[in-house]
Amino acid sequence: MIPKLLVNAGKLGLKMAVSHLPEVKQVADETRKHVKTHLDETVKVPDLVRKGFPLTLEEAERLLTNVGLEILPVPLKPVEAAVAYADDFAGQVVAVNPKPGKRVAKGTLVVVRYLPEEVLLASQDLAARNARDKADQKAARAQRIAQRKDRLADLMADGKSKAGGVTTKAKEGLDQVLRKDKEGQ
Repeated sequence: MIPKLLVNAGKLGLKMAVSHLPEVKQVADETRKHVKTHLDETVKVPDLVRKGFPLTLEEAERLLTNVGLEILPVPLKPVEAAVAYADDFAGQVVAVNPKPGKRVAKGTLVVVRYLPEEVLLASQDLAARNARDKADQKAARAQRIAQRKDRLADLMADGKSKAGGVTTKAKEGLDQVLRKDKEGQ
């Protein structure tokens, strides 16, 4: 009895859906229009942090305003100095939020992080210090290797002189044995 009831309910549901087809079509059309309108009201956040093609803060502002977005420029802090920024330039855009490519509503505020001169200089100092430290470590290693080579050379020379002394004593001892042997004959 229950399966027959389910079949009848299914047929009834299908009849209701078919009878409401014009209404369903109208809702689908309205939804489609709403989505299209919404997509027209949204824009993709442009890529402002490109490798090999860095942008200035002014260029980033121009790009954002051209697509209908607002900009909030935020400078990096001195504590954010890093070796990675040593080859960049003052005013360069280094980060964006929301991420590039994300769709957002027109008028959305985009946080643009940029490199102020003081952070650039601190980053360059940090890179120079790292380079000096690496050079100092390399020189210290070379010095340790040279000291090991000198110690090895000293040990080998000392071993040869000791070996030479032993050889000389052995030769003298052998000469004595041979002399005695000749005298004894």
